[in-house]
Amino acid sequence: MARADYTIIGGGIAGLTTALLLAERGYRVRVYEERYPGAGATGAAAGLLVLHLKPQLIEIALDSLSIYKRIAGKGYIFNMGALLFTTPSCARGYEEAMRSHGLAAYRVDEERAREIAGLPLRTMEGEEVLYVDEYLVDVGSLVSRLHSLLGEAGATIEHAPGSIEAEGETIIAAGAWSHLLAPELQDKLILYRCQAAAYEAPRPGPALEDDTHGYYAVTHPGGDLVAGDGANTIITRPEEGYTPDQWEPYEILERISKRIPGAEEGYPRRIWSAPCSTTPDSLPLAGTLREGIHVITGFNGLGITLAGGVAARLVDYLEGKTRSMGMLDPARPMPPPPPDRPPEPYDECPPHSNT
Repeated sequence: MARADYTIIGGGIAGLTTALLLAERGYRVRVYEERYPGAGATGAAAGLLVLHLKPQLIEIALDSLSIYKRIAGKGYIFNMGALLFTTPSCARGYEEAMRSHGLAAYRVDEERAREIAGLPLRTMEGEEVLYVDEYLVDVGSLVSRLHSLLGEAGATIEHAPGSIEAEGETIIAAGAWSHLLAPELQDKLILYRCQAAAYEAPRPGPALEDDTHGYYAVTHPGGDLVAGDGANTIITRPEEGYTPDQWEPYEILERISKRIPGAEEGYPRRIWSAPCSTTPDSLPLAGTLREGIHVITGFNGLGITLAGGVAARLVDYLEGKTRSMGMLDPARPMPPPPPDRPPEPYDECPPHSNT
């Protein structure tokens, strides 16, 4: 292969999508991945593409959806919908933001929620229930298709267990390892363990997004209920993210049982975890760090939701089609990091109760 125009460090969803978008525009691209394509946080993703976000992030998520459908095909991306349990004020905000983008978002009572879920769900006093659009992405098929299309476009993916010799412009897309590659990121990234588990337990038809009890749950095509709580324990080294908390799945199952009677009789069949990263303001980092060095990272557990749309914006920026990365700019002012827990991803409606 001729000398690369772009060297991308990291073969997760963000690095692979950025690489493909550049290669499709005629650039020579080389991707280096320490483990294997789709490793790290991508490999541990439940595959949810959520749309109950702030308005400017909904646009990014919809762009991700469009890109993934083009890459993987509609047969690997499903609109299963979700029941969202949240506060009345948050429900109003989500409803307005989603409807302004032509998305489904409407309130349902307990009886209708039970009909949609196919389960005897409990609703709690002081909460609203929304039915919203939400997608499930077959992550394995998406990564496999990205790998194939990169080869067809003339890009290469190389195993890089140690140091590499970058050519052309460098894009750091190494997730929780990104701060080790650029000193500018040392104070901008918070590392934590992402974790999920597959359960033998009652399985709802749509996904459940439970702000009240602080978890998400989705029925995967294979039949398992997959659930997690998004943010997890802060870690100091990325490698720590691969050691799951063996007790957390049981604690999450207890939360699920407050919503789904009988869930407490289930059990976790498989537990997996990976290192994730976020920023003090919970927005991704994408843009230029210094001449010839760029970054795309910090997705706070929503890499599947946002990586495609952020990658598209980064490629436009690198080509000069846009002058600024705006709210994603790595040089933006940051608030102080929270002392003991990663910030909630991208919304102002964190769990308000664990009872």
